[in-house]
Amino acid sequence: MSAVQRSGWAESPFTFSITHDITPAEPQPFGMSNFLKDFFEKLKAKYVRVPPSQIESEEDIGSEGWRPEQGMSGAKLDTFAPNPGFIPITQRRKPLVTHKGVKGFNTHYNIMGDQSASMRASATEFEGKSCDRSIVLRLAASCLIKQASFNMDSFTVYSYNDRGKLLWPLNGEPAYNYEDCISWLTSDSISKVWNIVENNAGNVIDSWTEGSKNNMLNSLAPFVPDGSNNEQSAFDVMIQNCQKHEISGMITVFLTDGDSLPHSIIDSNVELTGSLTYDAWLRQFGHVFYIILRNEEEQSEIDENVEAIEGHLMRLYGWNREEASKFIWGFPDTDMKDSSGNPITDVADQMVWLFAEIGRIGAGLSEEFNDLATPVDDDDD
Repeated sequence: MSAVQRSGWAESPFTFSITHDITPAEPQPFGMSNFLKDFFEKLKAKYVRVPPSQIESEEDIGSEGWRPEQGMSGAKLDTFAPNPGFIPITQRRKPLVTHKGVKGFNTHYNIMGDQSASMRASATEFEGKSCDRSIVLRLAASCLIKQASFNMDSFTVYSYNDRGKLLWPLNGEPAYNYEDCISWLTSDSISKVWNIVENNAGNVIDSWTEGSKNNMLNSLAPFVPDGSNNEQSAFDVMIQNCQKHEISGMITVFLTDGDSLPHSIIDSNVELTGSLTYDAWLRQFGHVFYIILRNEEEQSEIDENVEAIEGHLMRLYGWNREEASKFIWGFPDTDMKDSSGNPITDVADQMVWLFAEIGRIGAGLSEEFNDLATPVDDDDD
């Protein structure tokens, strides 16, 4: 018997219910937006730029001889003077076709992202919400893909922890469905599922084996941070896919917070790369960028990894440190400035600025990498 029924029974034993007025419920507004998409839109507006279009227009910058039957329309009055010899030397304006805009070359982007357990570490905040390193990676990759879409560049997204894997598309073909991939990378619901699993670990995952938990979550979410680092497997999967689809022109972006990257770039797999190192095999088809993402408290580790990779590139290719430094970046960078000299302080802003600049290389629009804006084949010529 409910409390309402009991109160009615107390007043009269023949009453089993009592009527109460129901107060209409007032709807309470609450946020339904996906903060990752909001964060992406904010960063995209700041750093992703639509390139000037390649257009043909007519301008009155030419000239041609004037004849009386043409009238005075378009006449260049500064040349319109009597000629004693009656020789028609007067001029009129002539429209000429002019070209405006920048025309780049199409290329392919390999985006490799670390999804090991250490990528759970907090990296930044957006409107009071903490974002781990994997989220910053997803936002930066989304902005690179959006920037590359303007030049109709193709892309493939990979990740790795204990092993390398294809993320988008699953068949590894060069992708052009930019918005679909961006929507997936900035999806919020699966991140909440992951957080629920973490918050209820004792009740939920005790019945799972570690492998089944890993496989289930990774089948649903982009860049779920778990497992360890296996850069060799990451390179193997990426190179194998490039060979399978005969990708001959590409730019590779490899992001990790691990300490095992410096040595792995000079490692090799004879079956895939022959006598070449991983870096040398990839670099014969285009530029390769390495990004180290950690925390401010780990600045010394960032510097050590950056210097180690620079050293390997200098020995491999005979570069000086300035040349090598173009291809290795460490974040957060307390001294970072954009191409105009403006400071960039937040690590998400720093990463997105860099990824957007890399996404402009093929279009010939990057100020930071304007000296890299030629296809590799052209450099060889």
